[in-house]
Amino acid sequence: PDERVPDSTATLQRALAARGLYRGPVTGVDDDATREAIRAYQAPRGLDSATLSLDAARQLGLAPVPRP
Repeated sequence: PDERVPDSTATLQRALAARGLYRGPVTGVDDDATREAIRAYQAPRGLDSATLSLDAARQLGLAPVPRP
């Protein structure tokens, strides 16, 4: 979370909202609602954390995927 800037947090909020996980306003603020949505996205994937993992960011299309 410390490395995310408002623009990337807003993009994350939109990505989570598109999946029905984030229901708050897109503010660019890493707030409780954002962290709960991150947890809701990651928990079924085996990671019970409110901190966005690199793998989850890649799955959401928010981080580059390495090419072979």
